[in-house]
Amino acid sequence: MKKAALLGWLLFSALFACDAGFQSCLHKAAALHVISSSRLSIPLEGGKTLLYSDIPVRNALKSDPFLHLYLLKTTPKVRHPFKINKYLPNKELASIREKIVCGKIVQPQVGFERFAHFSKPLADPSVILNGCCELVALNTSKGIIQKPYLEHFLYKGAQYGDIGIRLEDSKKELVVASCNPFVETPFRVGDRLIVLNGKRVHSKAEFARRILFAPIGTKCIITIVRNGKKQTVQARVFKRKGGGFLSDTFLEGLGIYVDSKLYVNSSSNTKIHIGDRIIMINGQSVVSQAEIREALGNMRTKEFYIGLNRNGLDIFIRIKKD
Repeated sequence: MKKAALLGWLLFSALFACDAGFQSCLHKAAALHVISSSRLSIPLEGGKTLLYSDIPVRNALKSDPFLHLYLLKTTPKVRHPFKINKYLPNKELASIREKIVCGKIVQPQVGFERFAHFSKPLADPSVILNGCCELVALNTSKGIIQKPYLEHFLYKGAQYGDIGIRLEDSKKELVVASCNPFVETPFRVGDRLIVLNGKRVHSKAEFARRILFAPIGTKCIITIVRNGKKQTVQARVFKRKGGGFLSDTFLEGLGIYVDSKLYVNSSSNTKIHIGDRIIMINGQSVVSQAEIREALGNMRTKEFYIGLNRNGLDIFIRIKKD
């Protein structure tokens, strides 16, 4: 009984200490009107405001459709804006919304494929701060956007790199799961990636971030293992078209974007209409974005067929690769 009582007291003390330590952050977020029902508005130094919103924002200084981030001019100016953490190790973090939820980031963000996860359930949207009320991350409807991605948007903009591959969701190895047929790439499905530009890659999160942040047009030197043998290949970095809050099927390179149920929600291709639902690629039925990538990666010709359901009617559209 004494041990249980002691454990309960320690747990209560830890929760109380956490809550008390972040009360000033909660008050600051409330005073600056940071949080609303569907967006975050965070005044930063330099007279700018970082905005996260699932509803498009017009007339922004910068816009990022991949992460639903916007940069606005702060109006009116605030006396004590938020800072982005640069030096502290962030041993203790808290999600701030109507209440304080203390914890830590337990899974890192993997590029645009998987957002980061917190150690406790969180309401969204919310800001994730350290004990000095410095910004560490944003919690969104898809998960947590971490600081490196916020900084890249603020200082570099919404341009991201791609080398035409998607990797298997494996923690131990980086294995190519699909290749974009609409761009030149030296990779094949099944290749294992071990070294990027002379530095060994230890995680999918690290590899994804280094490629996304690479300058467009540069060449990456990558050591791979194919059929049990090591070899070195060069891959040119081109502009990323899909991922994050956007679809990621490789069809984005043709101007075709879909939702999670494969309904077309944006198309610059005159043959594909908004509201069409993709059901087949080259005779292969598809029910997910990953299956579309896989089917497109198996293409061996310069043209292919997309099976669509349009207003209840199944039709097939021939598409030629450029």
